[in-house]
Amino acid sequence: IKVMDQLTKFGWTTELSEVWDALGVQNMRPARVVADFGTSLKIALPDIHAAELSGKLAHYTNRDDVPKVGDWVAVRLLDNSPAVIEMVLPRRNDIARKVAGKRTAKQIIAANVDVAFVLLALDDDFSVERLRRFLYQLSIHAIRPVIVLNKADKTETISAYTQQLEEFKLPIVIATATAGVGIDEIVRHIQPGETAILLGSSGVGKSTITNKLLGRE
Repeated sequence: IKVMDQLTKFGWTTELSEVWDALGVQNMRPARVVADFGTSLKIALPDIHAAELSGKLAHYTNRDDVPKVGDWVAVRLLDNSPAVIEMVLPRRNDIARKVAGKRTAKQIIAANVDVAFVLLALDDDFSVERLRRFLYQLSIHAIRPVIVLNKADKTETISAYTQQLEEFKLPIVIATATAGVGIDEIVRHIQPGETAILLGSSGVGKSTITNKLLGRE
């Protein structure tokens, strides 16, 4: 019980405890995937450990069922070697992108997300239509959206942009990530134990904001 209590900062809930108990797994522990390097993963137990997939998950599974960042998994701990992920707990939701060249294929990039920060840059990147597509996907999965207008230093007429977003009736954060402006306000939208994701096109500032949130490169 104590270990599971320590997992609450990673999003463990009483609902997940009930799911875990119903699975009746023996000699395994719950963990959350926090990084995905393809063949290997990092998991929170709550201490961070290296992990690899069991043979069954690695070779026989539908790609959508392979653990992604944000997934809760059942792991078997081994002495002096990476933990082995034996199964993935049912996802509450996932965020996917379409795979180039395949009209129906999707690639899951994160699972079990509570809040999504949709980034638009106040330069040539600004697109209400792209925002609308993001918001549609988030609404399907019951993920709470927050709009972040980054690179506010690139314009002198922020209201010209915010007026175009009034129809959405969503919180808007004005940010200049390179200077650290707006970072504290982003943090205020994430409650303890919640999982957040940054969404937006290339070059919009996702990496800069991530580094500012982490306090390191």
